Amino acid sequence: MFRSLASSAFSFLAILIFAFVVIFLYSGSSGVAFSRVAMDGDRSTAQVLEDFRKSQMEEVANADPLEAAETMEREPVQRSGDGPPVVLWVSIPGFRGDYIDKSDTPFFDDLID
Repeated sequence: MFRSLASSAFSFLAILIFAFVVIFLYSGSSGVAFSRVAMDGDRSTAQVLEDFRKSQMEEVANADPLEAAETMEREPVQRSGDGPPVVLWVSIPGFRGDYIDKSDTPFFDDLID
């Protein structure tokens, strides 16, 4: 008797789970809302890029052509190591590049140095 009751309960549970999965797949994610918590001084990516572009344009406009020529004539900096320079790309989902300036990140600061 217990086996038939357990079998019936298991079958009922499996049918319920299947029904919920079908209903979820059919309805999709139309009712799911995503929200984002803004930080102090938070700006959109477009604003950050525009500010960066403006700062780069100001640097170019304010640059002294003679000083730029002098820096180009200097010898390249000798670095230790026996290979070409390496670029380390660190990607953290949801962590924009300007967040590193907004908080204390000693590990990343040491890594950058």
